[in-house]
Amino acid sequence: MGSATERNILIEVKSKRLKEELEKEEETNTVAAKYLEEINNEIEMDLKSLEKINLEFQAAGNYEISCNK
Repeated sequence: MGSATERNILIEVKSKRLKEELEKEEETNTVAAKYLEEINNEIEMDLKSLEKINLEFQAAGNYEISCNK
């Protein structure tokens, strides 16, 4: 087994690598969160459009029912 100094150096190197990997992962997570937010916004806009279409169909259906009476 190596000396205490060698072990300390190895620990420092591994710690530095781990820190770098964590920073990369954090950047990846930030980018992923941005894309997920954009996707969520698109879904919300689609939902609003579908709700509007649904209301239009309901109004058309109600009009048709009242005309057939």
